[in-house]
Amino acid sequence: MRRLWPFALVALVGLSVGAALDEVRHRVRGRNSDEVFQRRMRCRDLAEGYSKKQVGDRVNVLDRVDYSPSRNSCIAAISAMEGWAAGWHYETVDVITGETLFSGDCKDDAKSTVFCGNGYDMQLREKRDQIFEAALQPAKTW
Repeated sequence: MRRLWPFALVALVGLSVGAALDEVRHRVRGRNSDEVFQRRMRCRDLAEGYSKKQVGDRVNVLDRVDYSPSRNSCIAAISAMEGWAAGWHYETVDVITGETLFSGDCKDDAKSTVFCGNGYDMQLREKRDQIFEAALQPAKTW
């Protein structure tokens, strides 16, 4: 019976330390989650303001927006209709610095070299989305 007390004491101390470390980990993770959530909300506001800026007769539509930890900035994917059925503009932009990471246009005119038909507009969207996803990835350290 006397040999059981040291074992029980060590087990109890081990469980207490483990529980305390787990609580600390949850609090740190929770704080980080709150910070990321706040940054994403701020990014949404900034991106909405950016997309409301009209260039000529272009009507912007904010497709996606997220916070990029690697760039410490806000990245937005925007589609824009240019004029009345004149064509489309697709871009990925850093809304804080104004840096354009991707930009592509297509026209609704079948005689145009950048005709939106035949899937060209889908290719532009895919490329825009790839650049968007790449901008959100953590920076590679070699």
